Amino acid sequence: MLLFLDSCYFFSMIPAAMPYAILSGLDRRVEDFLERWTANMSDAGFLESTTAKREDCILSFHWFLAPIIRSAENGNLPSFGELIANEDNWADNIIQTSRRHRSRGITGDMFVGCFKTLVHAVLEMVEQGDEPCEQKKEAARFIQRWADAFETLIVQDWTTRSGKEGDRYLDQANRQLTLEKCKYENVINSISELVLTIDGKGQVLEANRSALRYFQKDLSGLSIMELLGLKGESLKVLCSDHSTDAPLEISVKDMHFQCIFAPLNNVSLASDGYIVVLKDVTALVKQSEILETIVVKRTSDLLKKTSQLEEMNITLRTVMKSVDKEREEFQERIGDVIRSTLLPALDPVRKAAASDIRNSYLDIIENQLLKLARGGGQNNHAGLLKLTPMEMKVSRFIQAGSSTKEIAEALNLSVVTIQTHRRNIRKKLGLQNRNVNLTTFLNQSGPLEP
Repeated sequence: MLLFLDSCYFFSMIPAAMPYAILSGLDRRVEDFLERWTANMSDAGFLESTTAKREDCILSFHWFLAPIIRSAENGNLPSFGELIANEDNWADNIIQTSRRHRSRGITGDMFVGCFKTLVHAVLEMVEQGDEPCEQKKEAARFIQRWADAFETLIVQDWTTRSGKEGDRYLDQANRQLTLEKCKYENVINSISELVLTIDGKGQVLEANRSALRYFQKDLSGLSIMELLGLKGESLKVLCSDHSTDAPLEISVKDMHFQCIFAPLNNVSLASDGYIVVLKDVTALVKQSEILETIVVKRTSDLLKKTSQLEEMNITLRTVMKSVDKEREEFQERIGDVIRSTLLPALDPVRKAAASDIRNSYLDIIENQLLKLARGGGQNNHAGLLKLTPMEMKVSRFIQAGSSTKEIAEALNLSVVTIQTHRRNIRKKLGLQNRNVNLTTFLNQSGPLEP
């Protein structure tokens, strides 16, 4: 530190730059300060013995800088004599801190040593800044004078308090600490979460009742990694990745837990251990598994229904195609009947002289049209339209049950002629070479009205 001050000696003839900008900037560099102070404390051998919490260290840092920054802002560096007078009680916060540490059993030389490591950390922050050398020298001069005054007042307060008064204050503080310890132990032991404290190597130091009840054995000295079945990651990485905001989900002895690691150095800079908290989430995990099973089943059912609907759609499209094909075939059949039967039947109707013959043809045509329209009609065979008027007369006699001889006599024709008519009728009706009775067929085709 003296080398730093000597290196700026040649600026001593130059008016000093005001150090306010440097000093006010230090107040915002809390993490930088904590890192430097912890290293200095460890190097001096004080870190393991300190009882200071992280918050206490930060407050001490701000309390130390606050009067220095005000002084620099006013452009006034008081004399050493003015400072140790402590007329406006500017040093009271630090003095009260020294008294609290004394009540915890810290010796005077240790507290002063710790305070000097704080001052050195602040001076290192100034020294390693990017500001011009003369500005850093002036800032260091402010810091050093106030630090000397702080130290003097601390030693003065420490030595002026009587031994009996100090012992009485220490006893009171110890009783208060014991009460606080009991209170927090009762709180920790009353909660359902499993709570363990581990050292920096991951070995269990203490466990609450819930943890002892769950594991059913003495946990002291056991590896937290082996106890929880954690593999693959180092303890440092595991603890940094799974703090309060990012719990680790683990399974231990058929139960599920959310596990968090809370570093103890947030409470005390001297501790490198962790508090491990295991929250039982077995019920939530099982409920989640049930919900997942339900979702999987319903998804499967939905896929099945979707598949069934697709099959139904395919079937429906097939049916529609079949209906379209049947409609086309039906239209073709209608066209065939019209072309092959109905249209040819119109010619005999035009040529028929007798009205009864025309009416017979018209009745058959009507029945065929009704059958095509699916609106009913008698079961007249379409081939009847191909019969000549004489064949129609013969067909009526056959339908009435008359024999060939009776028909010949009634129509004044020969039996041979009637037999020829019968053969032609069978041919036009498609009964040729078929073992079908003509009388029966004509009766099934419906009445042949004259």
